[in-house]
Amino acid sequence: MESLKDLKLYTTTEHDCSYLPGQRAKTLFVDPEFRVNNEFHTRLNEIGFRRSGSHLYRPNCEHCEQCIPCRVLVNEFEPERRFMRVLKKNKDLSVEPVNSIASDEHFQLYATYISERHRTSLFFSLNVRIRFILKYVVKTNYWVSWSATIS
Repeated sequence: MESLKDLKLYTTTEHDCSYLPGQRAKTLFVDPEFRVNNEFHTRLNEIGFRRSGSHLYRPNCEHCEQCIPCRVLVNEFEPERRFMRVLKKNKDLSVEPVNSIASDEHFQLYATYISERHRTSLFFSLNVRIRFILKYVVKTNYWVSWSATIS
């Protein structure tokens, strides 16, 4: 496939919005059989697609455009004063890259996020966890952060 025009897309039926309480939403998914390379992944990101496991999707609501994707071009980022204030307030946090997030601790954090943010519970076996969360569609870098005051 050479063009996004050839990509098969699927739309869900209307469902409760994960972002705005009391709102209804639809979601547009990329064909799960489509093999996404880095180039296509970048192009899909540029038009608002997100990734969860191996699923690529974006909100596709008929009467709402409040879910606005935001990308930070890291190589062009120049922090302003307010960003420096945020860094100062969070100086107790540490961040470092990790090779994998295949641990009970990381899965529990993900499950808590899903439960709180998307009002859904995750009762996955270890195999399902690994297939869903860790199935890469493109090279993925993982970072962990923690507070030195909580450790």
